[in-house]
Amino acid sequence: MTALKRLFGDGFRVFFLAAGLFALVSMAIWEGCQITQALGGMLDLPTAAPPHLWHAHEMIFGYGAAALGGFFLTAVPNWTGAKAAPERFIALVFALWLAGRIAVCLSGILPAWLVAVVDLAFLPVLGAKVLTQLMARPKPQNMMFLAILTAYWIANLMVHLEWTGLTADTAWAGLRAGLLTLGALIMVLGGRVTPGFTR
Repeated sequence: MTALKRLFGDGFRVFFLAAGLFALVSMAIWEGCQITQALGGMLDLPTAAPPHLWHAHEMIFGYGAAALGGFFLTAVPNWTGAKAAPERFIALVFALWLAGRIAVCLSGILPAWLVAVVDLAFLPVLGAKVLTQLMARPKPQNMMFLAILTAYWIANLMVHLEWTGLTADTAWAGLRAGLLTLGALIMVLGGRVTPGFTR
């Protein structure tokens, strides 16, 4: 098995690795902005949003989405007995996630509508695969995760609606909603997973 096939063989491998690396890079950029500002300068990023909004968005909808992708692609087949996602699908959704990160990073030079389309594409594709896997053994306690994923996607949509100029003041509400949605997922999943390891 080649290293590339192994990397895309399970969702947790590529997405957890990407989440960890992306968090380190994003935090380094953010600290660079803070240090430059403290020294009286301004770090010129190629983003349309100011650095603090870029950082908030990417921690919530970049890092957070990668962690969710890795978890759901790994856990849902175990819950339902459904066939795991094939390597080509994992590679596809990873490419969508990565394209979203690049688009948001270059949002200062790309059309806002294109950035929104690219960044918002990842979760619907992931959610569709999760739905097909959940249908193998549908249970209300599992199906509710689709509702939470939908709320998470809508929160990101709220940010992009302001960034594209279609709304006047939805970005901060979208960021808060995304963070609260992630917190809710952590709480629910922690309540389900932790007892399995500590029983």
